[in-house]
Amino acid sequence: MEVIFLGTGTSQGTPILGCNCEVCKSNDLHDKRLRSSVLIHNDGTDILIDCGPDFRYQMIREGANNVDAILFTHFMPNNA
Repeated sequence: MEVIFLGTGTSQGTPILGCNCEVCKSNDLHDKRLRSSVLIHNDGTDILIDCGPDFRYQMIREGANNVDAILFTHFMPNNA
């Protein structure tokens, strides 16, 4: 089994647009995080945990081109 952390940032990603805190203004690459998502490779099956606006970039960056299943941990209905 291989677990790939595609993003470990907040729901907005990090840095947050318009934020002037120390982390958001940091030049450290560890402070540049995409929205949370995990890709699990296991016996030829690829399972994605959470898929957000950064999905396209995350998959291209990792050279991943397949997803067999997606598990959403957060859901917001259209009328919320």
